[in-house]
Amino acid sequence: MDEFRVCATCGYSRGFHISFKKAEQGFSIIFICPDCGSSYDLALTETGIIVSEPLKGLVFEEHENQS
Repeated sequence: MDEFRVCATCGYSRGFHISFKKAEQGFSIIFICPDCGSSYDLALTETGIIVSEPLKGLVFEEHENQS
């Protein structure tokens, strides 16, 4: 696979949101289609996350379509 950007379920082609799911060693990285909500597990894990409670960051305003 050269690139994982297009949702196989709905065809959305602008990338994915990600979420982190606690795994046996670290966290699994899950990709979620922002259009249809389908999730994909590519068996990627992150072991460098050490924060037990996330700190809330900035709230970004929704951007306008820039076609």
